[in-house]
Amino acid sequence: MKTAYTPSLIVQKDSSFSIPLYQRLFEWNTDNIEILLDDLYRAFKSNPDEDYHIGLLTATSGGDLVDGQQRFTVLTLLGCILHDEKYDSRWYQFLNPDSPRLKFQSRPQDAIYLKQIMKDGIDNYSGTYVNQKMQNALDTISKIMAGIDDTEKRPFASFMYEHISFFISELPSKYSPRDLNKYFERMNSTGKNLEHHEILKVKLLRNLDGDITPLLRLWNKIAEVDTVLLHIRKHRNETEAEFHQRRLAVLKSDLETIIRNGYINGISRNPSSDEIASVSIRQIQLSEVSPKKEGMVVRNSKSLLSFPIILLLTLYWKIKEDATTTIASLKDFFNPANLLDTFERYLPYQGSGMNKSEILDFMTRLLKVRLVLDYCFVRASEYGYSLDMTSEESESGKSLIMLESMLFVSSNRYSYYKWFTVLMESIKTEFPSETELFEILKDYDDESNPLEEYGNLTYGADIRYWFWRLDFYIWSNRFHLFKDNPEALQVAEKYRFVRNRSIEHVAPQHPLQNSSLQWEDTDSDDRLRDSFGNLVMISNGLNSALKNQPYEVKKAHVQAYVNGSMTGTIESLSLLLINSLYDKWDKGRIKEYGQKAYDMLIKSYKNVE
Repeated sequence: MKTAYTPSLIVQKDSSFSIPLYQRLFEWNTDNIEILLDDLYRAFKSNPDEDYHIGLLTATSGGDLVDGQQRFTVLTLLGCILHDEKYDSRWYQFLNPDSPRLKFQSRPQDAIYLKQIMKDGIDNYSGTYVNQKMQNALDTISKIMAGIDDTEKRPFASFMYEHISFFISELPSKYSPRDLNKYFERMNSTGKNLEHHEILKVKLLRNLDGDITPLLRLWNKIAEVDTVLLHIRKHRNETEAEFHQRRLAVLKSDLETIIRNGYINGISRNPSSDEIASVSIRQIQLSEVSPKKEGMVVRNSKSLLSFPIILLLTLYWKIKEDATTTIASLKDFFNPANLLDTFERYLPYQGSGMNKSEILDFMTRLLKVRLVLDYCFVRASEYGYSLDMTSEESESGKSLIMLESMLFVSSNRYSYYKWFTVLMESIKTEFPSETELFEILKDYDDESNPLEEYGNLTYGADIRYWFWRLDFYIWSNRFHLFKDNPEALQVAEKYRFVRNRSIEHVAPQHPLQNSSLQWEDTDSDDRLRDSFGNLVMISNGLNSALKNQPYEVKKAHVQAYVNGSMTGTIESLSLLLINSLYDKWDKGRIKEYGQKAYDMLIKSYKNVE
């Protein structure tokens, strides 16, 4: 029986591994880290004495990691944070900085970077080179661990040291470097390790009859969320009109028709009989076709939603339309860490509950979802957001982009389903125009968010949505609101919605002694200080920089955008409007702007008398 390795056992055996030159760079993003730590914390709380398995690592007899370097790198990054005294100092033995347990054969900068962080910590790193992916992972781990209750920090860190487990498969020593390289390429033909959604692919599709290879290839294409599913076939001289008709055909057709007519590149080739004789996880992982080679990567454009979230949203949409099942907990349902369990509960892939037609219906919906998200919903781009169905040159196109991006940033993975369901239900057999889609989504937003009373829009409550909505109104009416200030209008034109914002006082809670506005110790001043008229929404970083600074300093910050000495996009259109309206900021102006801002919120609803 194979030995289950843990960080503790790695230390006991004094083992180390190296990453060969043919391995790709570290690729885990914030979502990957968050999901892993969420899973680990759940395991710690429910089964603190049991191991948490992270899979199989494949290595040569000399310790070269052929498969599993992403996971072992994450273990190393965990150690960089967790060896702190407040966690578990034994992680330092796992890191072993003088002779690190993770070595790089061809990336000396990464080796030096990690070694210094192991020794000095992330806060004391003084080098000029930064591996941004690793740095983001370290920041995420640090932030999550800081949020753990103090009484659980050390036990949780110790649990991970003793119970994160994995098996190591050793390749035959006779393998040559060329053999190892081929093995690596086969193991990574899709560009990533086996994940929950890849396991789900096998569990669902192996239940279907006949030649399922086209469906497997289609799933792979849908999973590549940063690559458009459909693009103009230039090699066939396809026109824009013909391309739109093909896209419409995919929206209207069933899977069999789509595959038979070849509407999507690369999914309808006939496999050999050996390929379809049986389906296993390993066979699908070693697929000979890499979806990215078939599609066209949209430069500077990426999906705002991860593939696991898209899968869960599609399942939710199906459940809502079927109206046969009640979802017990939306928080559990939309947690990607529960992906396999969620599907087993609501779309069984084994046992008596498995239904082939339901699985095919889900696949059909999944394809339509990707098509709609590609064409009708914003994607992240180099300069903010882009939308395939419209042009940023038209005012109606800009408005739709701004509305959709506001809906996105003001929601999260537990509430995406609200606007997503409206989007999918509005696009069944025809694509709406940009104006029609704007009206549909605006109606949804108005109906879902009835206006709060002014007194409820106060500091301490979660009122971020109302600032996003206010900024959307200001942007939509920018030509009127900034008609006498062309420089401010240009700043407003560049505004983009961003999440991770916090509420800041315009006149500070605790003014400096030289501040022109001082608060009295009265209930009325407390209410005015924390009222909507004295609040704006900005980033945490800017919040820290401007904390307790008087209005004059904040005005100078905004003015730097207006006069062009600061580039980029301003963080608050409300703050820009305040700057445009007021040279000074006192209690009377706070009351006045509060009423103006609330009136704008009222007018932001359609059909307001």
